[in-house]
Amino acid sequence: MSYKLTDKGKWFYTKLSGEEPKPPEYNELLKAHKSGRHLVLILKTAEKFIELGYEVEQEPLRMQLDENRFYLPDLAVKKDNEAFYLEVETGEKEKQSLTHKWENALAAGGRICVVADNLGTMRRIQGGIAQWSIFEGRRVTLYITSLVTLREKKPGDSPWYAIKEYVLD
Repeated sequence: MSYKLTDKGKWFYTKLSGEEPKPPEYNELLKAHKSGRHLVLILKTAEKFIELGYEVEQEPLRMQLDENRFYLPDLAVKKDNEAFYLEVETGEKEKQSLTHKWENALAAGGRICVVADNLGTMRRIQGGIAQWSIFEGRRVTLYITSLVTLREKKPGDSPWYAIKEYVLD
């Protein structure tokens, strides 16, 4: 649990503990993400995956794909020795930045894993990834879900709304 302290609260904490309070985790995480809304969605997603029995890494990972190319997923989750590198989406990005994100995600793990804020965003992203894979001639395995779907899941359930394979013939 993390709390944001007022100046008076910081003073009181220092007097009681003899130490300076640590900056709230939220402030540190916000530096690595696009907006407060995006970060809240990431934190809710992490919380839900923990409830479902996954180990969750909330610090953004930086994977070097080649000399000048990196991939930074929003979350990494692991269960039964299987890791998923998640992109958490609010539907606020323009198409061009998403294309680069999907390319990097695919290169990092051979699949794209997305958690969307709602079903509408999820369906829009799913359609965009399907279209991108066809136009780019990419074989894609997409793991996709939404926060709404995750809320309905119980431990032992698959967190995914759908797992889709886009293959070119």
